[in-house]
Amino acid sequence: MNAPAPIASSTRVRYLDGLRGIAIGFVLIHHFVVPLLGNVPGSPGAYAAAILTLSYSGVDLFFVLSGYLIGGILLDHRESPRLFTMFYVRRAARILPLAVLCVDGTTHGPLAQWPLTVARWTGRPLDYRTARIIQEGR
Repeated sequence: MNAPAPIASSTRVRYLDGLRGIAIGFVLIHHFVVPLLGNVPGSPGAYAAAILTLSYSGVDLFFVLSGYLIGGILLDHRESPRLFTMFYVRRAARILPLAVLCVDGTTHGPLAQWPLTVARWTGRPLDYRTARIIQEGR
């Protein structure tokens, strides 16, 4: 029986990308689905919410995988004289545009009203701080 060929460290590992995608999906479920399921004890929604509450572990999985992949990138290029400069320039070019869009979308776009929408769907009141922010239009 032949052993699988080792993966070169510079090759993209697709199954790790898929696993990171699953971790992101868990986070989205935890933030956008679990609050909608209801919390009446004994109801099917409460049981589903209890099970899906475990989806918070998607954050841990995402950070572990990201640390592994970033560590691999740093080890692959450790001989480069501009290792950290280029690393941080690439990270900023990859992260900052999306971060600006997310902040703008959640402060001025339709996502700014998401807490109010969840409160209407579930019948649960908003906490004071969230209600005040929405009322002031921030």
